[in-house]
Amino acid sequence: MKNSEIRAEARNLLYDNWGKYIGLNFLYFLVIFGVTFVLTLIPIIGPILSFVFSLVCTVPLAYGYAMNFVKIRKDPSASCIDFLELGFSNFGKAWALAGWSIVKLLVPTLLVFGSAIIAAVYMGTIVADGDIPTLGNIMLVYLILLPSYIFLYARTLLYAFAQYAAIYNPNIRARDCYTYSAKLMKGKRWKYIGLSLSFFGWMLTGLITCGVSYIFLMPYISLASLCFYESLAGENNDSPNVMDWDSVNAVMENK
Repeated sequence: MKNSEIRAEARNLLYDNWGKYIGLNFLYFLVIFGVTFVLTLIPIIGPILSFVFSLVCTVPLAYGYAMNFVKIRKDPSASCIDFLELGFSNFGKAWALAGWSIVKLLVPTLLVFGSAIIAAVYMGTIVADGDIPTLGNIMLVYLILLPSYIFLYARTLLYAFAQYAAIYNPNIRARDCYTYSAKLMKGKRWKYIGLSLSFFGWMLTGLITCGVSYIFLMPYISLASLCFYESLAGENNDSPNVMDWDSVNAVMENK
C-alpha cells in the first residue's frame, strides 16, 4: 500500500469512531499524569511513590494502551478503558519487550553516549585553552555526533513494530517480536519515515493550538502507524486481519 492509501484507511477507520480513540488517549494520559501528580502531593514519601509508579507502571500501561487501540480497531464497540486491565494482565510480557528493547538498542545507545563524551571533551579542551570554538570546530562536533545518532535512529526504526507484533502474535516470545519487526521493516524504513513526515504540517497545528489539536491528531497518527504494520504483515503473508481477538484474551487469562 502507498502511504496515501494508508492515511486514507486510517481516516476511514476513524470516521465513525473518533470518540473512542480520543477517549482512549485522554484516559491514558489522565492516568499517567494524574496519578503521578496526585502521588507527588503526599507529604515526604510522595515523590518516591511517584517515581516508583512511573518506573514500574508506565511500561505495562503503554502496552495496554497499544492493545486497547488494536482492540477498538478490531471491534468498534470495545471499551476505551480496557488498557488498564490489558496492561497489567500482560505485565510480564510488557516488561519483557522493554527489556529486549534495551538489549537490541544497547550498542547504538552506547555509541551515542561515547560520541557525546568525545565531542564534549574536544570542545572542553578548546575552551580550556582560552580559544573560541570556530565554525570548523562546531562542524567537527556534528560529524562526531551524527553517525551514532543516525545509527541509533535506524535501529529504532527496525524494531518500531515489535509491540504490535507481540499483540497480534500473543504466543511468540518477546525476543522473536523484535526479529519479526526487523523482518517486516527491511527495506521499508524510508517509506515509514515518509509516512511520519507526512504528518509534519498537522504537528505544526499542535503548536499553534497549544497542543489542543493533538487530542484529535494522535489517534490519526497512531492508527496510520497500525495500518502500516498491518500492510507490511499482509505483504509477508502474515495478515493480521484474520486475527481472532478471543485468542489474545485466552492467552491473557492463562497468565
